[in-house]
Amino acid sequence: MSESRERRLFPRVKTNFPVTLYVDGNTFSANSINLSEQGVCCETTEYFPSFTSIKITLDLPVKNETVVKSGMIVGVRNKISAESQRKTYKTCIHFEEIDADERQKIAKYLLEAGSINVG
Repeated sequence: MSESRERRLFPRVKTNFPVTLYVDGNTFSANSINLSEQGVCCETTEYFPSFTSIKITLDLPVKNETVVKSGMIVGVRNKISAESQRKTYKTCIHFEEIDADERQKIAKYLLEAGSINVG
């Protein structure tokens, strides 16, 4: 039996903090599921189709860092929220053109989040 290994250049870390999405002039609240230096996966109550351009604000809970990024939705799956038993969506967003400062903020958070329980 072979082991399943993460083959991504930037591995994902399980997260659980609120994020804000901006799509077509509208603002939506969401909750992060996992994060990497290249993107974030969120649980949303709204459906956004793949390839939708998006702006996202991440209020990283460690060190109170904020990252505001443009991105592209690269995947959406139906999900049932365990808490509310309502339909939600697992929405995956790829960051576009992340600069060194923003990447460093995310990397610092991921390093610290790996040593704490994120829910």
